[in-house]
Amino acid sequence: MGRLLYLLWLATVIAFIGQVIYFYPGLPDVIAVHFNMAGEPDRWIEKWRFILEWGGISGLLNLFFLVLMLFISKVPAKLISAPNKDYWFANNERKTCFYARVRQVTSFCISGINAILIIVFDSVVKFARTSEFTFPMTAFVAILAVVMLGGIGAPVFLFRKTEESK
Repeated sequence: MGRLLYLLWLATVIAFIGQVIYFYPGLPDVIAVHFNMAGEPDRWIEKWRFILEWGGISGLLNLFFLVLMLFISKVPAKLISAPNKDYWFANNERKTCFYARVRQVTSFCISGINAILIIVFDSVVKFARTSEFTFPMTAFVAILAVVMLGGIGAPVFLFRKTEESK
C-alpha cells in the first residue's frame, strides 16, 4: 500500500508538470487567475507570473511534505502526539512501522492536494482559452472530502493496536 501511495503522489506531480508544459505555449499573455462567486474574473496577471506562482505553490507544498516524510523519524518521540503512542514506541519494530504509516498518510494527503491544484489549474487554463468559467465543483468537493476524511480517518485506523497486542 505504501508504494502505491508514493506512486500516486509521483503521478500527481508528473501530471501537474505535464499540464504546465502542455498548456503554457497556448495561453494568452495575460490570464484571469481569480474569479468572484458569479464566475467573473476579478484578478488578471501575466502568464509567466501565473506559472511561476502556481508552480511555486505546488513545489513548496510538495517540498514541505517530502521534508516531513524524510525527517519525521528524527523528531523526538516526546514531541509526537499519536493514538496508542506507548504501543507504537514500545520497540524499534513498531516505531519503524509507525513512521512508515505516517509516510503513507502524508503521501495520500499531498496526492489529494495535488489533485485539487490540478483541477484549479485546469479551470484557469480553460477560462484563458475559451473565456468560459467552468469549475468541476463536484470533483473538487469529492477530492476534498476524501482527503479530509482520509487525513482524519486513516490515522485512527492505521494507528490502532494490532490484535496480537490486545
